[in-house]
Amino acid sequence: MVHLPPLQVDPRSAPPAPDTVPPGGDESINDGQPDPEERRSVLPPRLRPFAKFIPWVVAAVAVIVIVFSIKHFASGQGPDALTPTSPTTTTSTIPKAIIPVSSVVKSQFITLSKPLGAASYTVTQALASSSIRPVVQVNQEVTPFESALNAFDFQLHYIAWPETMTVPARDLALRIQTLATFISSISAVNSATLSTWLTQLHALSMTAQSADNLVRKDIGLPVISSFP
Repeated sequence: MVHLPPLQVDPRSAPPAPDTVPPGGDESINDGQPDPEERRSVLPPRLRPFAKFIPWVVAAVAVIVIVFSIKHFASGQGPDALTPTSPTTTTSTIPKAIIPVSSVVKSQFITLSKPLGAASYTVTQALASSSIRPVVQVNQEVTPFESALNAFDFQLHYIAWPETMTVPARDLALRIQTLATFISSISAVNSATLSTWLTQLHALSMTAQSADNLVRKDIGLPVISSFP
């Protein structure tokens, strides 16, 4: 038997060894997305156990914001929302009372003012609808307002005003009486004098409204702007 010498291979001529790849693939490549462990490591240690709940919390907050937005824009957006149906006030907040009065006095004044405010608004809208109208029509429009003024003046005297409110209350009663008396003169008006009569009606109404708003400011109520 012939013995051959051991085969020696030059390392320089040996083919390069293939790269070793772990069974799970190259973990350094993850489609450009950070590893979940890396994402959790960004959070503070106390919040890491709750990391899986964060998407649910974000979704819940988004739903709440959408629901409140829908409710906000849906309220008061109908065609009737911009159409006034009652006497308007010039402020949306209740001012602080200048002269303190009891809750009973304030409640009584609010109650007796509501029918007058509604009548004032109605006659104002009626008179503003047309500049030319017969005297008989004007008479029909202002008569309910006159009745509301008389009822307001009658009930105003039954309020137990404090001494500090005596002067403003008496002035308001005087202005209301003057306006009601003037309105009753519509029976003596003709087409030639109607324009002058309406001008005087407006002037007296503004005076009565100013007296009414003075009382409102004193006792801490919003002012009105509904008189004709």
